[in-house]
Order: sequence, then structure tokens, then C-alpha cells
Amino acid sequence: MADKKNRSSLLSNWPDSPTFEDPIDLLPFQRDASVVEKGFPEAVIQPKSSSAVGEILRQANHDRVPVYVRGAGTMYAGGANPHAGGIVMDLSGMEQLLEIDLDRGIVVVEAGTKFVALLEALKPLGQTVGIVPLTGPTATIGGAVSSHALGTGSPRHQSMGDCVAGLEVVLVDGTVVRTGSAGCSGAGFFQRYCIGPDLTGLFIGAEATLGVITAVCLWLYPLPESRETLCLGFQDP
Repeated sequence: MADKKNRSSLLSNWPDSPTFEDPIDLLPFQRDASVVEKGFPEAVIQPKSSSAVGEILRQANHDRVPVYVRGAGTMYAGGANPHAGGIVMDLSGMEQLLEIDLDRGIVVVEAGTKFVALLEALKPLGQTVGIVPLTGPTATIGGAVSSHALGTGSPRHQSMGDCVAGLEVVLVDGTVVRTGSAGCSGAGFFQRYCIGPDLTGLFIGAEATLGVITAVCLWLYPLPESRETLCLGFQDP
């Protein structure tokens, strides 16, 4: 549990990031969609930019305040459940569509962007992304990448991680890191595998334990001309 003085200091330093401390307001943040043991946060903070995420992480690390990162709370694994008190960092307000580049075949969004919003933006362009996670279209892009989600489209495009071309990640000391081609000076997102190790893969499925994903670059795919749903039933062996 966070020291009350440290927690108050942390929350008061970021007037541009809405915070909640009333127990009633904190109730929805006790758990995600899982049945895993819930916790109870001491506060919720909603940063609106990667720089704000960095400042919060830097001070929280200094003050030894536990931080739990949350997207839409649709995951079934309990990764966002605040077991040790501390604060929940809610990224649902970071939902800007930052870039669509049809020539490079990529789209860049903030981590709190929901799949339903992204798919609606891409539909008029005849484009889509590889998969929609099993947690549904209201799941966030950042959450799906952090949990290495599977879902609709996985038989063709494999996992969520295989659809990622690059990431923007904030480390615990506040450093902002870009992976893939965007990690090279003067270059943007267009390729995942560049000089050096695959740093993108390091953060995929890490559940925000190694850093907080604040932006995601995804590959674009042509929108199917038609879709059909097939339901299969099997007799017990």
C-alpha cells in the first residue's frame, strides 16, 4: 500500500491528468472482466499524453507507489486488478488516431483507442487491422498488445503481436522509447525489424511490467469484400 503522503504528492502534481479518490468512483476499477481476486485502488489517474505517463511513472517509482495500468478493463486475466493498493493508471483517455499511411500500410493510434473506433475510421478507406481480440471491439489497442491477445482473424493473422509494426513505450524512469524503424533518428514507423534486436517483441505480452505502451503502430490489411459466420458443433467423443 502506498504511503499516504507520497500518494497525495503524486496526485497533486498532475493537474492536467484527472484523478479520482472517492471510494464510489473507485469501485469500477477493482477488477477487470475476470473473476480473479479483486483489489481496491487508493486512487485512479487518467493521463492524456505519453509525457504525462512518464512524469507519473518517474515520481511513482521514486515514491514507491504501486501502479496498475488499465485500458478498457475487458481482459479476463486480472492484470489490471490493484492487489497491493496504490494507483490505477487509466489510459482510456488516450484515444487519438495519430496517423494513417496507406503507402506504407500502417496506422498509428494511442494505446487507449478502442478497436471499434479504429475499425470505423478505417472502413471508408477499405482497410482493416489483423484481428479483433476475444475480449471484444470495445477493448483497447494497447491492452490487446500488452496481453498478446488472440481473437477474430487469428487463424489468418496469428496473434495481436504479429500485427504490430512498432510501439511507443514509457519506461519506469519516464524515458520514452520507440521501437522498430521509429527507433532510428529521423525515421517514422514503417518496419518492425531493423538494426538490432526486436524491441517491439520485448513489450508485447509483457502486461506493462517492462513499460507502459502509449502508442501502437499496426499493419493495415484490405477490408474483405464479404464476411460469413460459421458455427460448428461437435459430439462428445
